[in-house]
Amino acid sequence: MVDRFLTNGGLRVVCVKMTWPDAYRGSSNRNDPPGPRRNQPPSLGTGCNGSEWLGALALPASGSRPLTLKAQDPFVSWSGSNSEMETAMSSDLHDDDAEVAEACEAPATPAREVPDIPFGVTRGMSNEDYHGDRSAVSSTQLKRMLISPAHFLSGITDPEESTEALLFGSVLHGRLLEPDTFESRFFAMPKVNRARKEGKQRYAECMVQAAGRTVYPEAWKEPIERIIDNAMTHRKARELLAKGEAEVALVWLDPDTGVKCKIKIDWWHDARTLADVKSAEDVTFEGFRRSCARLGYALSAAMYCEGVYQLTGEEPEWAFIACEKGRPNTVAVYRAMRPFLERGRSDFRRALHRLAECRARGHFPMLQAEGEWEDIDLPRWA
Repeated sequence: MVDRFLTNGGLRVVCVKMTWPDAYRGSSNRNDPPGPRRNQPPSLGTGCNGSEWLGALALPASGSRPLTLKAQDPFVSWSGSNSEMETAMSSDLHDDDAEVAEACEAPATPAREVPDIPFGVTRGMSNEDYHGDRSAVSSTQLKRMLISPAHFLSGITDPEESTEALLFGSVLHGRLLEPDTFESRFFAMPKVNRARKEGKQRYAECMVQAAGRTVYPEAWKEPIERIIDNAMTHRKARELLAKGEAEVALVWLDPDTGVKCKIKIDWWHDARTLADVKSAEDVTFEGFRRSCARLGYALSAAMYCEGVYQLTGEEPEWAFIACEKGRPNTVAVYRAMRPFLERGRSDFRRALHRLAECRARGHFPMLQAEGEWEDIDLPRWA
């Protein structure tokens, strides 16, 4: 609730007091969730075969704007800009902006109460139920914690609306990973001019046809179909997608912090391999490598591998199926190297411990919590 307003030099500050529900504070009972325990991180894959995979993937060296920590800060800091992290927050799915036709504006649906996600493995969970759950934390939320606890809290109390990039990614996911149900879940909206009478009529007819489905611009059909074709001609992508299941949700209690965690795997190829579909403007080795560093993909990969380990005892490998949004809509497959996953695990653990500490104190401070200034210089690349 709003506690009070403060005014200082024309700056209006709103002080907000939060009361956390017990379910969201995290349990201290380490015996609640299923799955094995461990004290040491697993060995998550070593080496790669360059003839089978397009390339081994590692985060860039320091100075290339990856997730880095400032030793002098009381909390972990994200080395990229807040705007870059906000882009990452829009999902673990998708990266870059895209234009959505005006005709895709759909009427808002009333919010409904979403039950807490149960512990264990859940198949067939809707995105609405997964994202609506407030009892467990996702990798997206933990990336916010690496900016500041206040950013984490903001993402919980005032979640961002869906973006055009998220919509494109959702359509691509549906078409690539769940083609059998795609037509029943998505509707391609033709471009219409709603300034004219016939355009308004056509739009109304389309919205009737689209009832209950996610609406996307018809112009996206061609590039998405090219991505599908290119994925099927890429040997490793074809092998990964030949068997497996899509959108599997896993929930567990972290044994070290008592924080309830959740993930939703894009493609569970088998017990040893997980695949994540990413749409991006640049899917070249260096271009996608930069995206991994800038958008925190290492933390997500490590958290997903951790969830599978906690619930199955398996230590899976992690693959990215990178899909180019622009022509020629290339598909590239990258496997995360061990240093990539170790880096992500370090960030994942640090974010969890910070969250547990903030919950224990009941305090979620902003950046520069002590109110001091920091010395700043231009980055190395400048």
